[in-house]
Amino acid sequence: PSPPTPPPPSPNSPSPPPLPSPPMPPPPLPPPPPPAGKFAVSFDGIDDSAVTPIISNIMGITMWIMKFTVPDDANGFLLDGRFGNPNAFIASSGMGSIFTEGKMYRDSDDVAVPSYEEIRASEWMHLHLELASEFAGSLTFMSAQSRGAAAAVNCHKAKIAEVYFWTRALSLYELKLVYKGFNSLGPDGAIEAYYALEEGEGVEAFDRSGKYSQPLVLSTGVQWTEDAPAFSGWRALSIFRPPPPSPPS
Repeated sequence: PSPPTPPPPSPNSPSPPPLPSPPMPPPPLPPPPPPAGKFAVSFDGIDDSAVTPIISNIMGITMWIMKFTVPDDANGFLLDGRFGNPNAFIASSGMGSIFTEGKMYRDSDDVAVPSYEEIRASEWMHLHLELASEFAGSLTFMSAQSRGAAAAVNCHKAKIAEVYFWTRALSLYELKLVYKGFNSLGPDGAIEAYYALEEGEGVEAFDRSGKYSQPLVLSTGVQWTEDAPAFSGWRALSIFRPPPPSPPS
């Protein structure tokens, strides 16, 4: 026998609830802006280093970096913050848990397992580190940290061009904006400090966000070079740019 036909709906039956609207996709990425960065800083891997002032509220670090290989019997530090947190370091021998338990992005692509080996050698790479916990303290680039005027030790040969310190995790869309070149859609209120490294000379680089008056200090041997990667520097022109004037009413 045929299955029974369901009765027609009563005219007084409530209508089924409407289906939820699908989430709106993020807007497309804008076209890359013209390059504005010029300078990078070069560390010789022997006695060069750069030291930040004490910076608070760090949940993310972004930089353009070109690392070079270190001898097998050496332990070169790309980044060392162990005076602030004993697990805050990136060296050729390994990485501290504040980084390995966080996230790493190479050219805005997520790296499954953060590690020193995932940082490519001998080419410019956009490196973004999302920390596992908040960090506050001074950070040393391309050397292990040392007290006072002690010489740089366990140095790493590398170049860097601009460094950001963020107070929160960035969305993937925001990160792609940072990598491709900022415009007015860049992260709002997330920067704690920004070193554009566009001074081009001397041993001091300054925070463009205006929050920190003490400079990032370079050792006297660090060289300024004019080979910054193509998309670096644009952020200095846009992220702190005042909003355009309102059209006349």
